[in-house]
Amino acid sequence: MPDTARTADVRSDAMRIGVAFARVLRGAGVVVPIGCVLSFAEGIEVVGLDNLNELVSVAREFCSDARNAAGLEDEREVPEGEPE
Repeated sequence: MPDTARTADVRSDAMRIGVAFARVLRGAGVVVPIGCVLSFAEGIEVVGLDNLNELVSVAREFCSDARNAAGLEDEREVPEGEPE
């Protein structure tokens, strides 16, 4: 049987982290839609805070989603002949 108190704590922590990260980005002038924040929090909840590599992947996906939702182009340069 799952520990519902622990699950609620993890969910709450994930949401706080997601909202805090979004506030930092918004403070820097980055448009961050609420849907991206919720997806980021869900990703944190799924991978947990113990696996840094997975957490970094979730954060990168969040940033990519936020950029796409804001209608921003990807600024990285792709060499000719390489897939984007």
